[in-house]
Amino acid sequence: MDIHDEIIYSGMDKEAAKQKYLKVLYSLKGSNSLYSLLDEGDAKLLNLFLEDFLKIRYDGENYYIGNKYFARLSLYDFYNILIETNI
Repeated sequence: MDIHDEIIYSGMDKEAAKQKYLKVLYSLKGSNSLYSLLDEGDAKLLNLFLEDFLKIRYDGENYYIGNKYFARLSLYDFYNILIETNI
């Protein structure tokens, strides 16, 4: 959540903030550091959520949410979903 606040309140425009936020989440996918921060079960669930449910991707230029039902959410709405799912 600290990362979220740092990105949101950094003063960058909305699209740049969303790209940075998605880049952080994309980098978390499969990261070994997750296993030092979370127990194994939670780390696996987070990976499944980011990879298989949200389908966070990088196309060489932009990070994006591949799940069409979540792709158009504002950064604020996306953050609230993460909070509600306890991720």
